[in-house]
Amino acid sequence: MSKIDIPGIELGELLSEHPMRFAVVPRPDAPDAVVEVVPVATRARRDQIFARLERIQQDCEHPSFAAIRRVVRYHDHGYIVVSDRVRGVTVSDRPLDRTLAVEAGIQIAGALAELHDRGIVHGDVRTETIVFAGDRATLVFPAHVIPEDARPIDDVAAVLGVLDLDDVLAELPEDGDALREALIAIALAEPIAVADAVEGALVTSIRREPSDLQTRRVYADWLEEHGDASRAAFLRAEVDDATDEEVGPLARPRDLAWRAVVSRAPIARHVDFTFECPERWDALAPTETDGVRHCATCARNVYFCASLEQARARGREGQCIAIDAGLARADAERAHTPPKHVMMGEVAADEP
Repeated sequence: MSKIDIPGIELGELLSEHPMRFAVVPRPDAPDAVVEVVPVATRARRDQIFARLERIQQDCEHPSFAAIRRVVRYHDHGYIVVSDRVRGVTVSDRPLDRTLAVEAGIQIAGALAELHDRGIVHGDVRTETIVFAGDRATLVFPAHVIPEDARPIDDVAAVLGVLDLDDVLAELPEDGDALREALIAIALAEPIAVADAVEGALVTSIRREPSDLQTRRVYADWLEEHGDASRAAFLRAEVDDATDEEVGPLARPRDLAWRAVVSRAPIARHVDFTFECPERWDALAPTETDGVRHCATCARNVYFCASLEQARARGREGQCIAIDAGLARADAERAHTPPKHVMMGEVAADEP
């Protein structure tokens, strides 16, 4: 350790030998970080990996990323990465049931999608690089050398293997985006788990009468009394018309199917109709499918949407959507915007 001199970085405890990983001495600008010092066989390969990590540092931001803060060339055949130190447990230390595994898969697939969209492959998804802190699964970037021929589909296969989800999909998705879509579809199709007959009756009541706010208040109290403060907070925030910024953090991936029933999600219309849109998911009539409701005003189905790709697909088909709280509304509306030549229904006339 005494032989390693990194300008501007003071090393703390040695965390591991291969590659050499150190904690960073706490500073105001880096209170909890890790430094990895990695040797590479050739300068050319070092520069190739350096460019990859630098792109990740500059372009990739996602809640399930362990952010890279700094990348430094080190001597002729090495480099140094400073990244967030993720405190938590790995998959090996936290057994996952199918629901939690799908939830983690959606989070990690979202992180991979951001990488793959930029032409970057993680290349080292394994039990040690997926870390759980509470409900959040975080993908740690490998600093060491990855195979030059690594492909996005290799990342996807590794995620499914680590989370023991190999058997849930008939076909292997080609990248993180496709994996996220496939897992979201699975999550939406899952039956809603209820603790007992009382909770089952409350969910059924909301399913039959989605606009009933009083039942939501009763249900929120019941959830809190039975130890589910997260769902209780979500219901109360929506009943109180909280902002997207307040509701979004309360939307857990594992609750997708549940939210398709209880949510008051905003509606993104496909065109500007002359008649007034209900504008809320809970104002629509239920159908036999929890993720589909019917708008009596425009006589069309509306679809519960939990990803940008779903928003794009529904937009291409000229369909209206309800935007899940776990999805940024502005991003979903942009993805959903139809081509200008598509016009359906009774549209507003131009002003004279």
